[in-house]
Amino acid sequence: MSGKASASNHPCFSVSDALSHVYIQYPPLKCALAGTGSFLYDDGNKLLLGLTSDRVFSWKTAPYIPHVAPSSDPLFDGPVLSIRYSLDLKLLAYSRRIYCSEVI
Repeated sequence: MSGKASASNHPCFSVSDALSHVYIQYPPLKCALAGTGSFLYDDGNKLLLGLTSDRVFSWKTAPYIPHVAPSSDPLFDGPVLSIRYSLDLKLLAYSRRIYCSEVI
């Protein structure tokens, strides 16, 4: 692998040469919450976000404190593509679709 992101030929998407990763080294990630399907990282607030069909659970990652129960907020109307809290944690924004209009 070259370490570069591959560029997409789709007119609605662009990919830069920058890569970003989150590595969880220790302790191993284990989630006991039923129905948690995907995890996202909110780098502005240093939160690990676990999504279920109707809730978002969040864990503070810095400073890491083991055995702390997650915060949770309700979600409605289907799957989430991306999600972020405002920096003051008062607003939750999420995207359910990618809208694209191709200009010819």
